[in-house]
Amino acid sequence: MDKEFQLFLIKTNHLKSALFDMYNIRNALSNEVLNQHADNYGSDITVGECLDDVIEFLESQNKLIKKEKN
Repeated sequence: MDKEFQLFLIKTNHLKSALFDMYNIRNALSNEVLNQHADNYGSDITVGECLDDVIEFLESQNKLIKKEKN
């Protein structure tokens, strides 16, 4: 296995692990927590929306990595 492919696998595994961690965190939180404001400054952004944003970003990176593979 060449070094470039090994690095690709490491990057992919770390990304997938982070993505699954985020899914687990989101699923472990109650709706009450997910609907709370994400900060103490009164923004309209909720904890759930923040988690969804991070998950969307990680999913988009995962898609890019899959394209790199091909």
